[in-house]
Amino acid sequence: MRIGSILVLSDLSAPQNIAVRRACHLAGVHQATLKLMHVPAGSGRLADIASEAQGVDLIVLAHRHERSTAAFFRGRPVLGLLRRLDTPVLVVRRSQRAHYAKVLVAVDFTPQCQAMARIAAGLDPLAQVELFHAVSTADEAKLRSAETDEASVRTFRARRRRRAQKDMSAFQESFGPGRDRTRTALGRGDAGWQTVLRQQRTGADLVVVGKKRRSAWEDFLCGSVAHRVLSRGSSDVLIVPDACVGVQQPLEPERIGLPGAWAAMALAAGRGAP
Repeated sequence: MRIGSILVLSDLSAPQNIAVRRACHLAGVHQATLKLMHVPAGSGRLADIASEAQGVDLIVLAHRHERSTAAFFRGRPVLGLLRRLDTPVLVVRRSQRAHYAKVLVAVDFTPQCQAMARIAAGLDPLAQVELFHAVSTADEAKLRSAETDEASVRTFRARRRRRAQKDMSAFQESFGPGRDRTRTALGRGDAGWQTVLRQQRTGADLVVVGKKRRSAWEDFLCGSVAHRVLSRGSSDVLIVPDACVGVQQPLEPERIGLPGAWAAMALAAGRGAP
């Protein structure tokens, strides 16, 4: 994605100057036009912002702590903005350095994710990029609820990790020459929480996550990586809507073992089925 235009939102207060400074820096790096929209605290209407943002390539705004009950159920105003637009949104928390030193990209191996990772790598050409994937443990819980023996669960877990390592290697290779400044890492557990922990462990300046277009109610019920990183992380966050990268349908998820009951899948893993 070429960044030719940037919209920065600010109430012109001193704390929000970090977003203006970041937007100015990125505009210089990408030779982009920069537009400033005054959004008074507590009175910015999403419809007005969405109208102003039509046609821009990136929206930049400062992070705000939203503690109201309404904000909790909405999943934060920035996510409400993303429900109206297909434009990446950069939420700024820090202003220590001009360039991002480390960028952490939450990877889930969907077609959207490859395009998202390229956007992340191109945002700041000087940054080191880490591709991070958290292997879900949800299937293990289902196996245990089916009273599958622990040895089969461990075998299943090991196979899932090997498959994730293989997928990650292929993902990194797809970067071509750009792979020289990328590294990879795997975690285990909930993708949102594991991404936050990885950011804290590595000191990444920026976390890049994708976002499916869902209702506020779906975000509240299901949660999202973007919501958890915004709520619990300490870095800047770039949220890239799936529709922004031009791919609508995810890849068919891999099926490990035999189709049918979870217990049967575990037994297949225990027999060493491919």
